Amino acid sequence: MEINAIMTVEEKAELELIQEYDRWESLYKNGGSDPYWPDGVNLNLVCCHIIDGRKRLEELGYFPEVYTRPVPPEVDPQYMARKAEDRKSVV
Repeated sequence: MEINAIMTVEEKAELELIQEYDRWESLYKNGGSDPYWPDGVNLNLVCCHIIDGRKRLEELGYFPEVYTRPVPPEVDPQYMARKAEDRKSVV
């Protein structure tokens, strides 16, 4: 599902939060492509986006199913989802 002009503000906020959870899960499992920062740094940044998205839903007084999901844990900033040699074989 993508954001469109017909969606309400609440629905857009919900969809954005769903996308951030999906992004966190993908980054945690598969790692990212940022050559300058470990996956852990990016995971913690996405976690901040999730917290902000939840606050936005609270401000709107809108509590969809995604709001009940737990906030992902803080990750060691040096965490790498896959070792460098594993990434080389993918690229």
